[in-house]
Formats: sequence, C-alpha cells, structure tokens
Amino acid sequence: MVNAQGKKPIAQVLLSPQVAYFKTVLRRQAALCCQLLTVNRFADQECHVQMPPDLSGQPVVIMHALTPPVHDDIMQLLLMVDAAKRAGCSRVAVFVPYLAYARQDRAETDHESLGLALLAQMLHVAGVDALATIDLHNPAAVKHFPMPVVNLSSFALLSSHFQPSDRLSVVYPDGGSFARCRQWTSQFKADKVVMHKHRPAANQCEIVDVVGQVQGRDCVIIDDMIDTGGTLAKVVTLLHARGAGRIQVIATHALLSGSAIETLRDLPVDSFLITNAIVQANLDARWQVVDISPLIDQAVHQLSAILFDDDYLRRAS
Repeated sequence: MVNAQGKKPIAQVLLSPQVAYFKTVLRRQAALCCQLLTVNRFADQECHVQMPPDLSGQPVVIMHALTPPVHDDIMQLLLMVDAAKRAGCSRVAVFVPYLAYARQDRAETDHESLGLALLAQMLHVAGVDALATIDLHNPAAVKHFPMPVVNLSSFALLSSHFQPSDRLSVVYPDGGSFARCRQWTSQFKADKVVMHKHRPAANQCEIVDVVGQVQGRDCVIIDDMIDTGGTLAKVVTLLHARGAGRIQVIATHALLSGSAIETLRDLPVDSFLITNAIVQANLDARWQVVDISPLIDQAVHQLSAILFDDDYLRRAS
C-alpha cells in the first residue's frame, strides 16, 4: 500500500478494540488507512480474533494496548498476531504505546523469572517481525527482543506543552532517569535535583538523599510512568517540605494503579502533564493529557520502513 503522497509504502494499520478511539484522528491527521480488529469473548472468557478481509500478502501493523488486566491484553495480542499470520499477511509488526513487563528486564538471581524476556520470546514465536513502543522503561532492554524494536521518545511532544519558569529545577527521580531528564535540563537550561532512592521491595521506595537546590525553585518531576503514585507522593512531599515553589509532574504513561488517583489527589502538585498512551478517566483539572497521534504516525512509518526492507529483516533475524 502507498500513502497519499505516492512516496514510501505504508503498511495497513489494524486497531484493536482497546485503541479504536484513535481511528478517526489518525485518518484525519496522519492520513493512515486503519481498520478495526474484531475480538469476541466466549462465556468462559476465552477470546477469539477475526481479521478484516483481503489482507493476504500485505504487511500489517497491529496497534494494541497492554494495560490492566495486562495478561488478558497480552493473550489478545498473541491471538491478533496469529490471526494475521493465518490470514496470509506477509509481515506483522506490533505497536504497543506502553510495553507491559518493561520493568522486569533483569533478574537479581538465577532462580527468578524474567518477564520481559519471556514476553519478547512469546511475540517472536507468535510471528512478530518488528515492535514499536513509547519511552521504554530501560532502553537497553531491547536486547531481549529477537526482532527490531523502535523505541519512540515523547520528549518533543510533551515539551511542546510545557511552560517553564526562569527558576526551574528538573527533578531526577532515580538513577535510571538520567538520560530522560537530561533532555529536559538541557532544553530549558534548568538546574537539576537528584533523588537517591532505595527499593526494599516491589512498589516500595525510600528516599535516602536529595542533591540539588530546592528552596524557592519551581520543580518539575520527570518520569516515564506513574504507577501506584506512592514514590511520587514521597518525592512531592519532600520537595514541598524543602520549600519548593510550583511543583509539576510530567510522565508518559499514567498507569494510576490501585488507589493512585486518591493518593495523588491532595498532593501540593500544580499540574500533571501526561499522554493518552494509557487512557484514564476521572482526572481533575490539574491533569493535562497530550494526544499521542503524532507518535503513532511515526511508529507506523518506521515500522513500515522495516517491514518493506527485506535486507534489514534478514540482518535482524
């Protein structure tokens, strides 16, 4: 399939029901040809996927969400890939804006599971030829995937909606965020505040040290995701206690697991800037949601370039 400008070929885009709301905006803004997948559920909760007709011989990009209940969504994605292969699609790429299990990219011992590596192998066995996501928790985790991975950055999108002050400090929430936060520090010529944390267990965090000027500074906390909100609450409380001015939070993926919305509701945060990579409802006026349609367009074009490049796929295999 060739795009409207008659230039580089673009793969057919297949949207799962979870991301069907992007269909109209993608057709209007990006001129992408999108079709919806049909997912039926039986009484015992098993799923069955049906492809649109006339896809035989075509490369396709399947867009799907891997959000809670994550295991159900993973199984649906595997079924979608299987259905595409059985429908005769020549090559299959998947785009998942948030990649589940991305935080399980390394094992501390040799007798524990490695969730991301297993997910990568499952996608490979199902028939995935390439994958794209947004702001992978640890960019080095692409090593677990036996296929090409496109890791898109939301920096340009989010930074275009951010209004900095002349007394800005960028808060580095942990050591793993240095590369991500450095972009913001450089772009807005801001000071940096570094949080040193200790995690005694999953979803538990202790802040053991803070390096940088907080008093009287407008602080913006940069992270790839907000999960339970527990760590963020501790960071915000500490910044407020040390005399920070405005406090803003910027994150790509708002998982908001469990009671996260209640946890964050009464915090002294002036604004939250997030994307709709994960769609959330019932957010108060402090939350500004940025649409990821431009990143979807990028993902489809980059995945299409891979799918139509025989030499690239041969080298990657």
